Amino acid sequence: MNPQLTRLVASATLALLMISAAPEARAQGNWFGEFMRQLTEPFKKKKDTPEEGTTPAAPAPAVEADADDDEYAVQRVPVHDPFEKFNRAMFKFNDGAYTHVVRPVSRGYEKAVPRPVRSGISNFFDNIRFPVRFTSSVLQLKFGRAGKETGKFLVNSTAGLAGFIRVHDEIPALADVPSEDVGQAFGVWGIKPGPYLVVPLFGPTSTRDLFGRTGDFFLTPTNWHMMESVEWEARVGINALDGVSDFPHLLRNYDDFKAGALDPYIAVRDGYLNYREAQVQK
Repeated sequence: MNPQLTRLVASATLALLMISAAPEARAQGNWFGEFMRQLTEPFKKKKDTPEEGTTPAAPAPAVEADADDDEYAVQRVPVHDPFEKFNRAMFKFNDGAYTHVVRPVSRGYEKAVPRPVRSGISNFFDNIRFPVRFTSSVLQLKFGRAGKETGKFLVNSTAGLAGFIRVHDEIPALADVPSEDVGQAFGVWGIKPGPYLVVPLFGPTSTRDLFGRTGDFFLTPTNWHMMESVEWEARVGINALDGVSDFPHLLRNYDDFKAGALDPYIAVRDGYLNYREAQVQK
């Protein structure tokens, strides 16, 4: 591709996203000042704040309910949150970032890009993450699932026009293949989640999943060495588009976890840990 054309396309993509989100972001006021206030607020002494160790965010590990007593009882995984004070600070920081930066960009993206195009972009990036799912399935000795992932990739990459169309959804044998990642493989190996963590901007994770994400990163083709031959402006544009295309979906999940919660931090933490445990068990 012509280098000047590549720079123009990448710059135009980023500019479009920033411009479309700018009015809403300005309407939020001084968001950086709000970030700093939220970041330091958990460390301020408050009269109505329970002493550390008595907060409802640090409950004793839950005991699994007896299925005979209540067949609909929710079984919770034990929570290990030794860095709760730091995590709460990062949670508030992230919540401010999502509200004042990520959400305006996401809404701008949804306004600027038609739904069919957004779906195609999300499908494309999901398709090229095939190495993550395939390798993670093999690491768990789930060779049948690895074969199905290969089938999905081949069908979507050909009949689905490089993955922009999820053709595999129309094939019953390939329609409902659970997604896999390296963190899930670690869980199947018996590695415990470890301490719960809230990473700035990236959100909730565990020590196990943090190392798993590192493996996912190196298995994702957009991060491979061959991409170094692509103009850096194009690489920035590709990675920015990959991230922004996920914003609407991620924000909906985040809002679902928080909805109606007395303590959003606990809701997101417990929701994430239970979700990840369910993924490992699939």
